[in-house]
Amino acid sequence: MKHTQGEWTLHEPTGTDKRVLVLHPDGERVIADAGIGYFSSRGSIPLAERKANARLMVAAPNLLEKLREATDLLVGAAAWLESSGQPMVAKGLREWVSEKAKPIIAKAGGE
Repeated sequence: MKHTQGEWTLHEPTGTDKRVLVLHPDGERVIADAGIGYFSSRGSIPLAERKANARLMVAAPNLLEKLREATDLLVGAAAWLESSGQPMVAKGLREWVSEKAKPIIAKAGGE
């Protein structure tokens, strides 16, 4: 299954509403709840950290898209470098793509 497409937004706490939410592009449905200060034996996550976590969630679809684009560019650059007589640099780019970028994309369910 793919993630929710479109621009996600952040609902920050206001007044007595202490929720930190990641909202669907329609602005009404909730994609994720970054907590309202849930407690456990280890304490709670401070509001500033919950907001930072939610901002990262909001940015995630765009980050994934840009990583895919960068990966495609690097694969093309590696091919050009190979044909230009720089096989070691090309190999380094290909290794970075396969060892770093592709696993992150796969972890996000993007391939």
